[in-house]
Amino acid sequence: MSKIHEAKEILKTFGLPPRQQNDRSARVLLAMLDLKEGDSWKKATNKLIGIHEMITNIAEEYGYQYAENSRESIRRQTIHQFVQAGLVVRNADDPSRPTNSGRTVYSITPEALEVIKTYHTHKWNAAVTKFMSELNSLIKKYENIQKKHLISIKIGNKDFAFSPGKHNKLQKDILDQFAPRFAGKSIVVYVGDTAYKQLYLDNELCENLRIDIVHHDKLPDVVLSL
Repeated sequence: MSKIHEAKEILKTFGLPPRQQNDRSARVLLAMLDLKEGDSWKKATNKLIGIHEMITNIAEEYGYQYAENSRESIRRQTIHQFVQAGLVVRNADDPSRPTNSGRTVYSITPEALEVIKTYHTHKWNAAVTKFMSELNSLIKKYENIQKKHLISIKIGNKDFAFSPGKHNKLQKDILDQFAPRFAGKSIVVYVGDTAYKQLYLDNELCENLRIDIVHHDKLPDVVLSL
């Protein structure tokens, strides 16, 4: 049985959706674990790795070349689901690193790694059962680590949170300091975020102003209306 087939079996066991039980997700998992075709699963590691490095590893070890412009697909259609499943954590070395940083890295969580290393051993079933029973608390644990570095803002009576980074800190300063001082009667129409493009959007106000924000690819980070 090939490593890619085995990796897909592991992803299936961990409850990943069918769309993440494919060859691409299997290759990404193997690259993150730093495993070659002939390696034992006991040799798996949870090294820090960026998506460019994953693509390079896959090409070198498994002979499959992804184009550089496929990085976003890997991020959105594989890495994102790995994070949601408690298998992967982003920027374990520095959770305050901005979402859009070119230095962003990913790694297998220590808890998932411990299970994966038991694949093809008598400990596998028990390890999987234990992992799945603790999955919700595990996901919460890593979510809380990320939340500590979010930038909180208030728009009207509602609280929102920017992802980490100097760019989003500037947006907070615009809302908290610039707007009250220089546009005191303004209303917030739209606020974008590097991780969540439509962090805040007043749909009713957009309709009244006849502004179609939803279908625009390039927008200011903050839109105010006087």
